Amino acid sequence: MGTTRFLFIQGFTGSVLINGNAPYLNEPARTEDPALQMQNAWDRDRYVVWATGAAPPNPLHLDIDLGADAPVTDFLVLNRRSFAGGAGLTQFKLQYRTAAAGYDGAGVFTDAHTGVNMTGTQRNAIAPAFSITGRYLRVRFITAGPFIAKIWGAANSIVDLGAIASPGLIETIVDPRTEVMTPEAAKHVFRHGTRYRRFALPFESVPPTMHAQLRQAILENQSFLLVTHEDEVYEVIVSAETAEALTSARDAASELRDLTLFLDEQP
Repeated sequence: MGTTRFLFIQGFTGSVLINGNAPYLNEPARTEDPALQMQNAWDRDRYVVWATGAAPPNPLHLDIDLGADAPVTDFLVLNRRSFAGGAGLTQFKLQYRTAAAGYDGAGVFTDAHTGVNMTGTQRNAIAPAFSITGRYLRVRFITAGPFIAKIWGAANSIVDLGAIASPGLIETIVDPRTEVMTPEAAKHVFRHGTRYRRFALPFESVPPTMHAQLRQAILENQSFLLVTHEDEVYEVIVSAETAEALTSARDAASELRDLTLFLDEQP
């Protein structure tokens, strides 16, 4: 059990993909579909994903150079699903080497945790609690076939993480549909999309240091992550009605004290 928290910043942004990058020693090959390339794995845009291509190796290594030793306190795999009819991703593990150790793709990497199993239709998962400092990160994927996924890490962005209180956290299922009764008393149902989760939190539980980040996410139409106190992970955006209130308020601390913050799960 942890704390309910937001992860706004993709900590791997600006890093270098080592795979297929010849200056690195014994670097792993790039594993990707030409249209959904490997560097998409940590693109902050929620519509951009990475696909392994039809025949990924097992295990599959995705190596990242952060440029310098940096703290990593959260690591997540998001939007995992099968690709090209494959059985998909079954486990991931984060490993690392320090700047002093240097990079060698054939060398020994230190485990940050024992690994996370992903089963059934599970799409998002967070690594167990850990804290490391390293420059070269390796994501070790155990696969049963082609898959699509994104990764998200808190690295070099610890100041952008906020822990918020969890009282009032309410999860509901939104079913976007319209029901129309005909004069003959027949009911017609029109669906406007797929079901999604909506989370409601009291705005007063959000630290003032995070107000600007919420507004920025709204202005950029960007998603961020909600990690519940049970370590369940959801990619969310601020709902339209909450976005309007947040962007129009001059003083968030006073004007929004009684506001409920609605967050909508992204497909």
